[in-house]
Amino acid sequence: MDNISEELKAEIKNFDYEAIFAGCGDIPHTAESLALEAEIEAEKKEAAIEAAKYIKCGRCNGKGRIGHYHYVSNGVCFACDGKGKIYKG
Repeated sequence: MDNISEELKAEIKNFDYEAIFAGCGDIPHTAESLALEAEIEAEKKEAAIEAAKYIKCGRCNGKGRIGHYHYVSNGVCFACDGKGKIYKG
């Protein structure tokens, strides 16, 4: 790639690949498909916000179980109730 001119490198870097691949499949977007895509994006954002409310449990290192204590409640971590994460509220 050392032979490629700086101008060509810049053109490749700024190429809008998303515009090319957005039309893949030649399926026209309908109101229903756009609404479904918006709903999926909203659910992803909501899930990310919800996930940000929790931190990995430090006692079990996010596993939900502590192998060394397998003889007490089957090793379930009492700090996170076996979930592996703690609400940071």
